[in-house]
Amino acid sequence: MTFEEIIAQAGKQEFYPIYFLHGEEPYFIDKIADTVQQYALKEEE
Repeated sequence: MTFEEIIAQAGKQEFYPIYFLHGEEPYFIDKIADTVQQYALKEEE
């Protein structure tokens, strides 16, 4: 699954139970983690 696919799914509130993120570029890992948190968690969580 690509970076773009994960971001698009998060925007549609579609999530997998687990994501394994790895790679040499921490920007993409951080961006995915932030985006999933933004869409998956309520503000009080």
